[in-house]
Amino acid sequence: MNLKRVVVALRTGYQDQSDRFDGIMSWVLQHNCWEVKLVRDKMNSDVLEHALEWGAQGMIVSNQLSPRALAILADIKMPLVTMDMREPGALKDRKTNIIDLVTDSKEVARLAAEYFLQKLDYPNYAFIGASSEWEWSKIREREFVAALKKSGRNCAVYTMATKFGVAGDQHDLSRWMQGLPKPLALFVACDRCAHDVLDLCHKEHIRIPEEIAVLSVDNEVMICTRTHPTLTSIQPDFEMGGYQAADLLNRMLNAKSTERRRVLVPVKRIVERGSTAPCCTVGRLVQRACEFIEEKACEGIGVEDVAHYLNVSRSLADLRFRQVKGQSILSVIQTVRLEHVARLLRTTTLPIKDIGELCGFGNENYLKQRFKKSFGVTMREYRKNAPCNPAVLRNNLQL
Repeated sequence: MNLKRVVVALRTGYQDQSDRFDGIMSWVLQHNCWEVKLVRDKMNSDVLEHALEWGAQGMIVSNQLSPRALAILADIKMPLVTMDMREPGALKDRKTNIIDLVTDSKEVARLAAEYFLQKLDYPNYAFIGASSEWEWSKIREREFVAALKKSGRNCAVYTMATKFGVAGDQHDLSRWMQGLPKPLALFVACDRCAHDVLDLCHKEHIRIPEEIAVLSVDNEVMICTRTHPTLTSIQPDFEMGGYQAADLLNRMLNAKSTERRRVLVPVKRIVERGSTAPCCTVGRLVQRACEFIEEKACEGIGVEDVAHYLNVSRSLADLRFRQVKGQSILSVIQTVRLEHVARLLRTTTLPIKDIGELCGFGNENYLKQRFKKSFGVTMREYRKNAPCNPAVLRNNLQL
């Protein structure tokens, strides 16, 4: 069997890029028809030329190509899938054998507005955009403001002067935020900007979430879990996007020519953390428990560990959890573990026994029973046949 040679250019040190790579490799493991070369660093013309000499027949790329490399790809017409490419350079004029995968910013904004209106229902709203240069940020602003307007709410808007961060906006942004009516629900275009916004709030003694509840986008765990308070974020389905990218590229590789088109990547979920935690004591307690479970579930923790972390009795912890979440602490721990199991089945060739140990299941038979009850198929059947659709998998969990 002749394997097609494909180059994947991603900076896998970033959360979204790593998730995309997992989705790509899930497709590769299922179809077994590619030989993949991963480029982790920025692709300049020399790296690209080396990939072409290797015999690359198609490429999946994100935001890490030099202008010269982009110009070469624009000329050679190799089948190409881009993922959230913000600066396409010479590629913007290419008409064939290219598909652009883009996070669905309209859906992101709709979900943000829905979350604030239905769950928190604050009296005041605001949006902070990354930069007027970014089209995705402008879409999130426009759709968020429109969704609020439909519900009779107004929205204050601030747009950063630079592409990321508030370094050049400290004074103006501080004055703008101080002048906003509070309490306030604030939607920030991306996690990197939100990180700086939370730092600014801390310096200006603006209480989060009591005065301002903050919601962002991307769910970059290294950022979201290291802010104070931790950051609630919308998680686009980057893994599904990677799977889509591989499938679309393979179709182009098997076709004579394909007209350029744009494909939207769906949103996966909102990961709630401290920046939007309920202001009541019970709500905060449960929020802390959820964050602890999300981080530690695969380390073999149980209900007693959660109660100890909260410094309350087991019975009180479980009671409060059921009051707020409508389910037990144990069921949530099991759900998180099984999601990790499913992810490893999709994206690795690890033995089932090893996957169980990595995800906190000490008994392989028990894991197999729980998995089949939750997903309706055995782990082997799932690995062989399941599409890479984490959003559907989460909804199908029945514990």
